[in-house]
Amino acid sequence: MAVGSNSAEGSGRTVEAAIEAARRHLGVPRDRLEVEIVQEPVPGSFGVLGTPARVVVTLRVGGDVPAVDEQQASMPASSGHADGHAAPATPARPAGDRRPPPERAQIPVDPELAAQQAELAADFVEGLLELLDLEADITTWSDDAGGHVEVEGPDLAVLVGRDGDVLGALEELTRLAVVRQSGERTRLSLDVDGFKQRRREVVSRSARETAERVLQHGLPEELPPMPAYERKIVHDVIAAMDGVATESVGEEPRRRVSIIPS
Repeated sequence: MAVGSNSAEGSGRTVEAAIEAARRHLGVPRDRLEVEIVQEPVPGSFGVLGTPARVVVTLRVGGDVPAVDEQQASMPASSGHADGHAAPATPARPAGDRRPPPERAQIPVDPELAAQQAELAADFVEGLLELLDLEADITTWSDDAGGHVEVEGPDLAVLVGRDGDVLGALEELTRLAVVRQSGERTRLSLDVDGFKQRRREVVSRSARETAERVLQHGLPEELPPMPAYERKIVHDVIAAMDGVATESVGEEPRRRVSIIPS
């Protein structure tokens, strides 16, 4: 569990279990915390191990974290990541800072490993396409964000689903398969027929238009519920603008982003 002076990261088999793990570390009631879901739990399937839920909780503005004695602070947290490795430390944020939690500052990617994992992912996706009797072209590449797999072909709407829900599940399943084969954590992106790129453009435009109204009227506005990767797009877009900030509100599956005057 990574801990800052007013935030903590926790993991568990469910989102609520992860929140409780992080809450216990800060030692404050649940209603005094803002919660950011970093990763939804994914159950094991097709012989692939599942992944736990991960969250970052942050003390609401004006709250104080109870003092922790040195002996307690030196004890290892009992609810760390499922793989037993400690997560990167989460830097403390000033009180009143309503920017998204700093878990988005990720560890640099090993370019060679990212390229290898992209190829493993492509092989896995190719096997699924054969099982589904679907024809498609698969392209892989890597950059500072990790490995990328792009699938293009006719009749692939079934792999995208409604609002990208099937694509999100397929991407997570592919990540799990790659982790199982490579033995290393992965940052992998899977796209089908450019769906994610189109959604990125739509979500980014909506975020900017909403931010302009917030700047004009001085009143906060909430965007519709979104999956985690789309909320991150909003956070990133607003972080580059002056005069506005973001905060995530609500619980899954209606978790959404509120754009507020800063």
